[in-house]
Amino acid sequence: MAELTIEHNAGFFSCCSVRLSNIISFFNDKKRLPHTIDCSQQFFCYKDNHLEDINNTFFSEREEDNIVFETSIDFHWEYQFVPYCNLNFNTLTPFIKKYFNISQTVKTIVERFEQTYNINYTNTIAVFYRGNDKCIETRIGSYEEYFDKAEELNIKFPNSIFLIQTDESEFRDEFKTKFPNSFYFEEIPVTSHANNKVMHNIVQQSNRKHFGALFLAATLCISKCNAIITHSGNCGIFAVLYRGNSKNVFQYLTSGWV
Repeated sequence: MAELTIEHNAGFFSCCSVRLSNIISFFNDKKRLPHTIDCSQQFFCYKDNHLEDINNTFFSEREEDNIVFETSIDFHWEYQFVPYCNLNFNTLTPFIKKYFNISQTVKTIVERFEQTYNINYTNTIAVFYRGNDKCIETRIGSYEEYFDKAEELNIKFPNSIFLIQTDESEFRDEFKTKFPNSFYFEEIPVTSHANNKVMHNIVQQSNRKHFGALFLAATLCISKCNAIITHSGNCGIFAVLYRGNSKNVFQYLTSGWV
């Protein structure tokens, strides 16, 4: 029997946030890492066969990595709605590198994105807008607020290119019209704001595992950009956790930009 079993299922990065939270809670309680973790029941929404363990599609745990801290680590899955500049990246990054190291499948997609779209991260600004059903959990910034922030960074970082990652076709299309110096990953599907549904419920069941890998790869690309304009949520926090710092991260909270 696994020493730690994680069964939480929801969106892709919701699964990741709860997994990270549970691993850190175990670490704080036992003062060591779990010897075995069973996450086979996660990512239920992304499976063709509900008995299948698809974790290796997305992640490749670095078993050789050990983590040692004398004090407790501060993290909870609800931190998706706190200012990311307050996260202690020195303590969290080792957990990300060990338990959320991307698989070769995802690495291949990242490399394909980089080559296909000729990404130069030093002059790319990522715009991460999570709309649709996220309004149930938190206040979502208006398109205009994101456009204003993008214009501000367009001036601050001249000659930049915007990478748009969103689940709303209306946001993507309006942003592209206002900022022609932008692109998006055409392989990743979007839906209409009018649907008010989470993307994995719109993608065909047989394509959801591949969609999860594409989405994870896109989030890795976002994390590498010179600057990130992001919503608050599990997707946003994982882009920043993969980044390993909050430098040039502009986060929309219910009170506005932080």
